[in-house]
Amino acid sequence: MNKKLTSLSFFFVTLALSGCSSSTNILDIEFSESVVAAYVGVEYDFSDNIVMEEGVTYSIEAYYQDYYKGVEVSLPVNGFVFTPVEKFDVSVVVTGKKGDLVGKNTITVPVEQKGDPIDELLVSGGYSGWADAGFRKELVTDEAYLKGENSHSAISVVYQGNNAFRWGGSVLCINNFRCLECWEDKTWDNAIIAAWIYNPTDYNLEFQLRIVDTSVKNGVDIDWGQNGQIPQIAEPGKWTHIFFSLKKYGITHTLFENEEGTRKDSLTIKTQWAGAPKDEFTPPYSFNFYVDGIDVVPHTKYPDIDTRCPDPIEKVVETSWYDTGFKLIECYDASKIIEGESSIEIQFSSSEKYMAGGCIMCLNSPSYLPLWKDQAWEDAVLTFCVFNDSPEEIEFSLRVYSPGKIDLDWGEPNNPVVVAHPGQWTQLFFPLKIMGVDSPLYKDGAAKFDEFNVKAHYKGAESAADRYSYHAYIDGINVVPSGDCLDVPNE
Repeated sequence: MNKKLTSLSFFFVTLALSGCSSSTNILDIEFSESVVAAYVGVEYDFSDNIVMEEGVTYSIEAYYQDYYKGVEVSLPVNGFVFTPVEKFDVSVVVTGKKGDLVGKNTITVPVEQKGDPIDELLVSGGYSGWADAGFRKELVTDEAYLKGENSHSAISVVYQGNNAFRWGGSVLCINNFRCLECWEDKTWDNAIIAAWIYNPTDYNLEFQLRIVDTSVKNGVDIDWGQNGQIPQIAEPGKWTHIFFSLKKYGITHTLFENEEGTRKDSLTIKTQWAGAPKDEFTPPYSFNFYVDGIDVVPHTKYPDIDTRCPDPIEKVVETSWYDTGFKLIECYDASKIIEGESSIEIQFSSSEKYMAGGCIMCLNSPSYLPLWKDQAWEDAVLTFCVFNDSPEEIEFSLRVYSPGKIDLDWGEPNNPVVVAHPGQWTQLFFPLKIMGVDSPLYKDGAAKFDEFNVKAHYKGAESAADRYSYHAYIDGINVVPSGDCLDVPNE
């Protein structure tokens, strides 16, 4: 009986030495209940996965199966540390020795591609991961779509639906407080948001910002196509580096609060695909692109990016409605500025003669309310300066209309037509009291007039046979008491 037992014990030891599983080893090798995933290119310490017994010496070997090449590949091991080099799960063989006893056991460590923290947040990080209906975002690690510095991942964006997104579709919400830990070391006094875009489609992709910021004076509320936004275009079949200056839109502070913060700001990157159907009832369509290297960087890294910000009232004027043929552009040429840091350049080209004036400034928008909330309207004058950069005179007048109250148009009594002479600055005055306007243009956040517009007529249009053009600059738009203006009638 003893002989048989001795023989059986020898058989178990032989199995242990030949690498059988822990169920047949004399020396049992046990693992923790859960094994943490490893990441490609990141050192992984396996020791925490072993339930170590006193007096036992442990060592490991690591390898993976390359299923593309059909080979087994060993990984270098330093103690219990190894580094996955491909996105294949790693098999770890643990050997334990205690005196003459030997045990072996094998376990699989899942391997993932480590995503960049900001990419992970923008894909699945709560509000930061949000996007308009129809967009789907996924983390990708294919090197073909990695463009940023030291990038480990990129974001794949796919749209499927029937929304043409005339105001752009929201895809990347980058102001959530969860982003704070990624960008807490950034400087915000003149910050640039930069990102790489790969467009695999046959049409351009356009990107703009959606910004709501209640923490700055007069607030910031900008959407697609507003406030002189410069669209960032990603052309087909290539990588494009896009940039957004926050200072240009009045933001020079950190975008984020901690979890207990009360800020309700919004900063979202929106997109529009040129291949989207233009029909009123858009049929289903799809497009995709890749985003990498999203970062907040100081302007000094990209000094050629224009960060200048138009004066607040000029931002509103440029983004308000005006007649066909006019184009309003922010201007920073010091010789064409009367006050502040900017003026408005007016370009006109059309065959429309506008003998009764064409609208160049629509002043009945509630967006003017925070700018003129402290104005005295009982005896007010609308004034602005014009530099006429054309060979003939430009005439200006107002269009004021409120049903049942006021209906004034070009050249009517109590509605003066004033002239800006060629090659010089001219300050124009429009006394509002004689027009019947003696109370605020805005009330309870809304405009009180259906129309309150500044109109312009170029004298050269009268002799033009067909298409003609003219050019001017406007600055110093304001509403002031009549007492501040000399020789302006108020009765």
